[in-house]
Amino acid sequence: MPFQPEFPGFCSIARSAPTLSNALEAYPHVSSRTISRYAKRIGRAGEHLVDSILTRYGDHILAAPEDEPFDRLVRRGDRHVTI
Repeated sequence: MPFQPEFPGFCSIARSAPTLSNALEAYPHVSSRTISRYAKRIGRAGEHLVDSILTRYGDHILAAPEDEPFDRLVRRGDRHVTI
């Protein structure tokens, strides 16, 4: 773990609580409780991975609002593909 300097006037970081990096260290071999706890972050990481790959291929990606049944709109030529 990298060194995190403490600044005067700020509370020190609690060391007893598991951090995201510790909790998901063995992903995907983690408990269902851990997956439930960090589900939003895991999903967001997956979305960023897909965005990165599609961007490398030159696709234009639009993020969809949270209430839509899809996460992204990808522009392919004159069509939009939902992901």
